[in-house]
Amino acid sequence: MAELNILIVEDNIIIAEDLQYMLEDLGYNVVGIAMSYYEALDLLQEKKPDICLLDVILKGEKDGIHLAETINEKYGTPFLFITSHSDRVTIDRAKLTQPKGYIVKPFDPTELLARIRKCLRKSHSEIQ
Repeated sequence: MAELNILIVEDNIIIAEDLQYMLEDLGYNVVGIAMSYYEALDLLQEKKPDICLLDVILKGEKDGIHLAETINEKYGTPFLFITSHSDRVTIDRAKLTQPKGYIVKPFDPTELLARIRKCLRKSHSEIQ
């Protein structure tokens, strides 16, 4: 498998680092962990990840859904939402950004791997 570069956007450092270890154990390269909208923008520009994992709720005035809108407008990088918020309002708002998937925390490595692979297949088929 070609090395896949992943950006994690998660404002809880314990969850972010746990996710990083999980991804690295699955053979992926984590290019960075962003804890805010603006930090994520810097890493997107600098690291140019292949895929982003975005928490919906971030500290600060702009959340993960705002970030998804910016990613769609400026970068075109595929993304998955990772969140503990599964209420209808949040899901409906997130759907408007056309994510490649939505994972509700907590999740296990098998589910994470399946969602990332599905995201990549969707992105690849959209390019062709």
